[in-house]
Amino acid sequence: MTDPRDWLHVYATAIRALDSDSFVMANYLHVCLAPVARTWLTNLPNNSISSWAELCR
Repeated sequence: MTDPRDWLHVYATAIRALDSDSFVMANYLHVCLAPVARTWLTNLPNNSISSWAELCR
């Protein structure tokens, strides 16, 4: 999968299938990311993403 939006959609669908919410999606996201994406995420300034919807834009 090369489009990050496609990956986020699949990830969100899997989390929702477990009857979980955006809080769970946000907390487990880093576990599922490839190393490059995880580095990008951890290097973002604090509070630069305020919601799951904002991340998925």
